[in-house]
Amino acid sequence: MNFFKKIGICLATSWRLWKEMWQIVRGLYTILDLTRPCVSFFGGSRLKQDSRYAQHAYTLAAKFVQHGVSVLTGGGPGIMEAGNCGAMSVAKKGEVVTIGIGVRGLGDGAPFNKCAVKNIIFDYFFSRKWLLIHYSVGYVIFPGGFGTMDELSDLLSQMQTGKIPMAPVVLIGADYWKPYMAWVDEARKTDLLSGINAPKIVVTDDLDYAVAVLVEHCAQCVF
Repeated sequence: MNFFKKIGICLATSWRLWKEMWQIVRGLYTILDLTRPCVSFFGGSRLKQDSRYAQHAYTLAAKFVQHGVSVLTGGGPGIMEAGNCGAMSVAKKGEVVTIGIGVRGLGDGAPFNKCAVKNIIFDYFFSRKWLLIHYSVGYVIFPGGFGTMDELSDLLSQMQTGKIPMAPVVLIGADYWKPYMAWVDEARKTDLLSGINAPKIVVTDDLDYAVAVLVEHCAQCVF
């Protein structure tokens, strides 16, 4: 590859990265309107609002807001919309308690998510994931597909390697997450996961317990 072509590729990449960095900064500025602390919801976008897990997300988000905790979501439909709607259902007038962070071209944000009153739209997944992981002090993971598994794996890896503080990671849906936890247990037995820096993973179907775990953790955080 000749010199000028390499320079062209480097400049084009630099422009895309600069643009995305500016979107992250602008997104963070919007997130600062949230009542702190906040937790992030991850989960499938294809689940209907009348599904069991979407109803759980709605109820759980409302409970968090009632306990003084805001809710961040990925801004799309499914679990994300249910979480935004649940939070808004108990919000006081004028209070910003939930924000959706979407990805352009996926149908994220209004009108696809009617309850994400404030939307942040990115061009790439990694920017959305960065804000959802680094701004929150707790995490709730609902059943989902490849995207949800990517977010969960990145979240746990960053905790294990000390890139972000340790915080509870609550997996909703004991039956759904059973194979995943079996893999985690096997990985620990074969020394593929460090027991010293292992994140706290809570698997439950008890929504009140999930709230209690994260609210207790949030009470210890300093802002």
